[in-house]
Amino acid sequence: MYQLRRAALVSFLLTLALLSLSCGTSNGGPTLTSIAIAPISPNITVGDTQQFTATGHFSDGTTSNITPQSSWSSDNSTVATVENFGTQPGLATGKSVGKANITVSFTQGSSSVKATTDLTVEK
Repeated sequence: MYQLRRAALVSFLLTLALLSLSCGTSNGGPTLTSIAIAPISPNITVGDTQQFTATGHFSDGTTSNITPQSSWSSDNSTVATVENFGTQPGLATGKSVGKANITVSFTQGSSSVKATTDLTVEK
């Protein structure tokens, strides 16, 4: 169990280090130009969860999974909440019937890039 946690932590730190290298703004490195959020417009039932992912598209044509390094939010937390940080960033939970906009944002230097999709929660 300890080795799995340690491996997950090492993997996260490596991803973070690589992302910070690939996102360099002071060295003229590639900048984030857009975010693709997936899935788009899913439906879940009350009590169920939906994992969202964010893929960053950079000015040099590369892409990277930026899910854990991004900020996540729901515009209607009575319908759905979304984990912002922690063990599962981007994990939304259906709370009541309705629609909520799920937004992911990534800040790089003084700029921020966002993407939004809607989540429908049904009975």
